[in-house]
Amino acid sequence: MLQRRRSIPLILAALLAAVLGLLLLLPPEATLGSTIRIVLLHGALARAGLVAFAAAALMGVALLARPGDNLGSWTLAAQWTALTVWFAAAATSAVATYLSWGVVIAWGEPRTQGTIKILALAVLLLALVLWIREHRFLGLANVVLGAFSWWVVLRATSVQHPENPIGSSPSAFYQVVFGALVIVLVVASALFARWIRRPGPAAAHRGT
Repeated sequence: MLQRRRSIPLILAALLAAVLGLLLLLPPEATLGSTIRIVLLHGALARAGLVAFAAAALMGVALLARPGDNLGSWTLAAQWTALTVWFAAAATSAVATYLSWGVVIAWGEPRTQGTIKILALAVLLLALVLWIREHRFLGLANVVLGAFSWWVVLRATSVQHPENPIGSSPSAFYQVVFGALVIVLVVASALFARWIRRPGPAAAHRGT
């Protein structure tokens, strides 16, 4: 078990290399040029982040029903992972925004506002979880965060940001690469959660 856990960083490095390889496969786009690579990376990270929020929320539901150290440690690891991936999505969004529009943060863009709101709530709830250290609060926090993140993203409108740019792209190649990026990042997120998880009562939270 310990040996398998020690191999996770090497697997993560290989998956990140695969992400880089997929991005390098992308030809420059007619309008965005090579910036399309960071745009697709941002989009894939955002999708992987939403998957992580959803996974943490499902664990949160189970933890509310049946508190326990084992599930609590997995839920906390999933929460940390979701925040990490979403932070990476926000960071790549800032880079893509600057390269595309000349500003780091497009404050007038509803999608940007939504990204910041989710990030702020994720940081706040994680801080509260680490402070309160109670299983059912951990579960509730992740249910709230998961529901909020999906609600914000699904209702977000656009000003400059194109609606579903990948799905509406005439290039099947971009769509395939984007789908592959999402899959690789979701797998990497799951492995990351496994790597940072600290099992046992000392690492988990109090039950009720």
